[in-house]
Amino acid sequence: MEALWAALRLRPIEHRGPRARWECARAHVGDPFCAAVYASRGAHTVGEAFFSGYQAAVEQLTGQVAVQALLVTEKSGQHPRDLRTRVSQGLLTGQKSFVLDDVDQHWVLATAGVLPDGRADLVLASVDAKRAQTTPVASAWLTDVPHSIARYDSVQISRSLPDAWARYVRPFRIVEDIGVLAAVCSARMSAEVDPEAAEVWLALLLALWGLYRASPSAPETVRALAGVRARFDAECGRTLDGPLAQTWERDSRVFGIGRGARATRLLMARAEVASRHS
Repeated sequence: MEALWAALRLRPIEHRGPRARWECARAHVGDPFCAAVYASRGAHTVGEAFFSGYQAAVEQLTGQVAVQALLVTEKSGQHPRDLRTRVSQGLLTGQKSFVLDDVDQHWVLATAGVLPDGRADLVLASVDAKRAQTTPVASAWLTDVPHSIARYDSVQISRSLPDAWARYVRPFRIVEDIGVLAAVCSARMSAEVDPEAAEVWLALLLALWGLYRASPSAPETVRALAGVRARFDAECGRTLDGPLAQTWERDSRVFGIGRGARATRLLMARAEVASRHS
């Protein structure tokens, strides 16, 4: 807990821009969650907070300290059966949609063959982001966090993580929610003039700190995160002034992405807990 308090007491970052703020925060704060909180304090855009929360989540998942992106979705979908991207003999070939730009490292979910039980052998392949051929994707929101479509033509991978769907992709849905919500709570807390409103955001931030330290695969984590998000959504309607207000109404729509998938995970978590007591 002291690491979080220390991050909140640091002198605000003066740099503007999502990547610049994240890199400055990460250089001064060792824990990725706390770095995201620090980077987002005083954010002028939703994008500055989103980027830092996302970076914290990817770092927590991979253990790699870098400006990076986790790439799953393809034109055909994001389920393992939809994937066309392949790794063969250390080379990555394929295409990913909705790729976070301005990063140095890509972690690409790809198929590397078939396992003995007939399942696809899914791996996360790490590649230099500069080796991808990218096409910008226009967006009406989060304009300071640009995205693109990335194509890989027999690109050499530097590392491969096995059992990627179960160990990395599925947990990432929870880890990302925690990181991004924490970053946004920090941004909103610092933007509030009313101390009582700021204290509500602080309380949510502390709850997310506890979830950050919990197992993302535990059904209790999923249920608790749903409770935090419900209060988060309710608080998002508060009137906001200052620089952050200029992008809030437009860009806060990003928090609704994946609502259906979250509802499914919550139902599964509730069912799992209920089965223990039946």
